[in-house]
This record gives sequence, C-alpha cells and structure tokens, in this order.
Amino acid sequence: MKPPYRVFVVCGLVLLGLIFWQGFFGGSHVKDTAFTREFNQISLLACKVVNSKIPPPKGPDSTRIEAFESAGILSSNDVAYVRQHGIEFHGFDGTRTGANVAIFEAVCTSTKPPRRIIGHADGHAECRELRREP
Repeated sequence: MKPPYRVFVVCGLVLLGLIFWQGFFGGSHVKDTAFTREFNQISLLACKVVNSKIPPPKGPDSTRIEAFESAGILSSNDVAYVRQHGIEFHGFDGTRTGANVAIFEAVCTSTKPPRRIIGHADGHAECRELRREP
C-alpha cells in the first residue's frame, strides 16, 4: 500500500499542470496593443458622454468638448487624451442617439491596414478599415 501523501502530491502536480495549461493555452486572450488601448478608450469616452446623469450642453456648446469638461461629464484627463491622440469630437446633444450617430472618431495607424475607430451615440464603439481614396 502506498503512503497517502503520494496520492496528494500526484494530484497536486496534476492540478498545477492543468492550471498552467489553462493559463497559457486555454481560452481567448486579448493582446495589449496600441489599437486595443485606443479602441477601449474611445469606447469608454462614448459611454461617459451617453450614460452621464448630467444633462449635456445645448446649442453650439454641444459640439465643444470643453463644454463637456466644464459640465463635469468628461474629466480634464479625458479631454487631454482626446487632444493628444487627435480624436475628433463630433458633438452630442442627447436628442440624437443611435448606432449611426458618431460622437468620437480616430484613425489608428499602428494596424495593417490602418483602421478608423468610431464611438457612437448609443455608447458602443466599432472599427472599420480605413478606405484609401483613389
């Protein structure tokens, strides 16, 4: 008869092997790239604007990102990120929400081919291949 501790050691080694295997080879893993960071940031910005409990600025201020910062919808770090990364802000007035209304738009050139990232007025973001004009 084998000592009982050997069974526990063998079971423990098998369990560690399974954990190692799952950690490195199982499931999907999202790579941390410049594109995924930019996509996630634009998605976050769109969600902040759309889901804010603070009413959005009206009239001409609805197209100025500074007005969203003054209202407390976006932080100064958010606005600095938009400026530093050349993200276009198309505005948001709260009356036009939907999957076809763009709020933020950026071009990510770190991918092959380059891609356009769009944050929409329903809070989602999407990417499209950047079309080259002939």
